[in-house]
Amino acid sequence: MAERYERFLSVGHQAAVATGIASVAGPVGYLLLTGLWGTKTSGAVDWGTWLLPAGAIVSALTLAGSLLVRLRPLVGRSLITAGVAAGTGLTGTVMIASPAGAFVTFLGLAVLLAMLWTSQVEEGIEARVVEVRASAIGALGAWFAAAALGLAKGWGGMAFAVVALLTPLVMGAGLLRRREALRLRPWATILVMAAVVAVASALAAVTWRIPGVSITCLAVVPVAALALVRRPEAASSRDEWWEVLLGRPAHLLGMTFLATCLVGGILLSLPVCAARQPIALVDAFFTATSAVCVTGLVVLDTPLDFTAAGEAAILGLIQVGGLGIMTFSTAAIVMLGQRMSLKHEEAVGEIVGGKGRAELTAALARMLAMTFGAELCGALVLFACFAADGDGAGAAAWRALFTSVSAFCNAGFGLQSDNLVTYQRHTIVLHTVSLLIILGGLGPAVVAALPTAIRRRRLPLVPRIVIVTTAVLVAVPALLLLPLEWGGTLRDLTPWQAFSNAWLQSVTCRTAGFNSVDIAAYHPASITLTEILMFIGGSPGGTAGGIKTTTAVILLLAIAAMLRGRPQVVVGGWRLPHITVYKASAVATLYMLAVLAGFLALQLTQDIDATSALFEVISALGTVGLSIGATLRLDEAGKIIIMICMFAGRVGPLTLALMLGSGRGGKWAEPEQEVPIG
Repeated sequence: MAERYERFLSVGHQAAVATGIASVAGPVGYLLLTGLWGTKTSGAVDWGTWLLPAGAIVSALTLAGSLLVRLRPLVGRSLITAGVAAGTGLTGTVMIASPAGAFVTFLGLAVLLAMLWTSQVEEGIEARVVEVRASAIGALGAWFAAAALGLAKGWGGMAFAVVALLTPLVMGAGLLRRREALRLRPWATILVMAAVVAVASALAAVTWRIPGVSITCLAVVPVAALALVRRPEAASSRDEWWEVLLGRPAHLLGMTFLATCLVGGILLSLPVCAARQPIALVDAFFTATSAVCVTGLVVLDTPLDFTAAGEAAILGLIQVGGLGIMTFSTAAIVMLGQRMSLKHEEAVGEIVGGKGRAELTAALARMLAMTFGAELCGALVLFACFAADGDGAGAAAWRALFTSVSAFCNAGFGLQSDNLVTYQRHTIVLHTVSLLIILGGLGPAVVAALPTAIRRRRLPLVPRIVIVTTAVLVAVPALLLLPLEWGGTLRDLTPWQAFSNAWLQSVTCRTAGFNSVDIAAYHPASITLTEILMFIGGSPGGTAGGIKTTTAVILLLAIAAMLRGRPQVVVGGWRLPHITVYKASAVATLYMLAVLAGFLALQLTQDIDATSALFEVISALGTVGLSIGATLRLDEAGKIIIMICMFAGRVGPLTLALMLGSGRGGKWAEPEQEVPIG
């Protein structure tokens, strides 16, 4: 099983994926350029007229290269690269005029060519099947662009969409002689595919006046191609795809969050969720990603742009994102009295904590009880506050439940257009929300240790570090924000109200994204302080983002040990292993690199100042959700960049590193060599 999974992720299959996607790169690129970003003009020349020949050239070269890459790897790769270069050159001015299109296009092409040239073309039926599947998935992407997004403009767009949808048949023709790669016998496969193409073509011809319906009829072709091919060993293998995922918890975590974001985006784009006007697909996916990643950045006004059904969907995404799909699925299995497989048990154990079935059940019960108990208590207190302010019973109950769940999950979504600014003088609301944020950010293991701390008994090392660090990171920034904003955002408040607002902002800027004052009006020093706190984030095991409090403490202790000339980091009477310091350094470095990459991407594609761009990226990566006004000025490319940052921040840099690379250490120790530092 492990060997097969390593083979599935091997460089040879990366080349197969790149080849399959490249086979439909021309048609998909044409559809995106003409439909999503439109045609631009430069002077007296209409550069949009170059898109049709560019699409034809790219389609011919990339499809030919995809078919030849296995027989003549160098020729095939060169043809694909030439097609990409030709399309980029002919449409260069168009993309320069559309920074959003340029960014997304170049990012996708760079990944495609890197996968193609840095991996070895692997022989074998399994790699051929991967090519066909990748081509079929790419063809479905063309259908999504042409039909779902309505990007098939004119006869040219229709023609390219049809070419893309039929490409998997060309890529899979060579598999007809390999019975082990087909679910049916070759002659039966030919008959089924012929019937599918005939029926789909007839329906497409009848509905040709409605491009979306016509192209959807032909979308059955790549779906049939996906269904009819299989891995050669699939018939005798007992390891299904979900078992493969369960064997890698890091991959499982990322895939479940990604799937939830996709489902949530589709759900929020439905008419039943839109209150005023249809919700653009990119805005729906942005909102869903922000909710699942418990960030709170918004491009729409939640109480005005979403109906009650939309708000309920957002609340469900927040709750699922805060706890995680694996937590819910495992809890359901336990409650139904079913047994988990060993791989399922191991995967969930790594995600929620606990080793062995008994410990895992106890950890899940503790997590769910603490989550729902805290959310219920918070909702009751907030209900009393909102009802006292004049809300009706139903409105107060819904607002209280939504705010309580959003606060505990550190999501930052509110049912007020100004978030919590309306309640900046209602200190009970502010402190209730603050307490929920702190409990959600600490994590269940640390919260379970709080009674021991209250009784002044000695705590284990990790809860001790988390509690002390959290107390410092809440109290000190609050005391700093109070004088910094005394004459600014807090000037019209009483001393107690000013302290309560400073306290909430100190709590929320590490993770939650609620705001009771205008963040855009902050003093520059307050913005810098907020960025530092957003970078640190919450604690391991909680719903917060950032590098985590324990990482920050370990790095500071490592610096102190180095300055004192000590070879080991010692804290609370315990010596930390070097691997722990190594992981902390890796996490912090990955976060800094991610901040730099997101910052540069925004500067290249968006017309916003550097301070706003940096704040936006750190807020997204830290899953905080605060903004100083840049979110509403993002175009499609900017929204995609921030979505990627939110996803990366929620899944975690270390998990992403595990997903992208599964290298193993060597058996031999290399000789040491000192390298000058500083």
